[in-house]
Amino acid sequence: MAMMLVRRVAQRALVLASESRGAWVGSMRTFAAHSGDSGSDDDANPDVDTTFNERKDAWSDRRREWNKELNAQRKQWAAEFAAEAKQEEERMKAERARIEEEKAERQRLKGIRREERAKAAADREKIRLRLKERELRIKNVRRQQKEFVAHLRRTAREDHLLNASSKWVTREQLDSRIERALKNPRELYPSSPMWTNPFF
Repeated sequence: MAMMLVRRVAQRALVLASESRGAWVGSMRTFAAHSGDSGSDDDANPDVDTTFNERKDAWSDRRREWNKELNAQRKQWAAEFAAEAKQEEERMKAERARIEEEKAERQRLKGIRREERAKAAADREKIRLRLKERELRIKNVRRQQKEFVAHLRRTAREDHLLNASSKWVTREQLDSRIERALKNPRELYPSSPMWTNPFF
């Protein structure tokens, strides 16, 4: 019975090894062969088939197929990754070109606005200078007019004083004029006969 149990365990191990890994097949075959050689014919059960049936090792074939599929998938992934990387690079180039174009446009508009501001500032400065020059001309004209009016007043006063000085008493006529005034006294401010004070 012990020999039958050993053989059954060996067959089960061979089946599992052939399904999982092909490298275990040789060792399990050796184990089964040694177990069969060392057992006695008296312990054998004639109802149990203890002959070893060689199974085809399909694990290596499946492993090769799986490696082929994996390599093909890796190549596909590499191609997709390269395509995505190229597409991303093209997108980044287009984005950088767009940014540079927008930057150049902003610089151009900024330059135009700078020129417009400079022109407006120059125009304002010209207007300010013209207004200041006009104000200075007006002040100069007014000053000249004032000086001319003052000159006319001074000239008129000089003429008036010159005319009035003809009636002034000279040093030679002073004594005679005093004697005449004493002989003919007159009121300094004669009252008008037409005017009467209503309060007196």
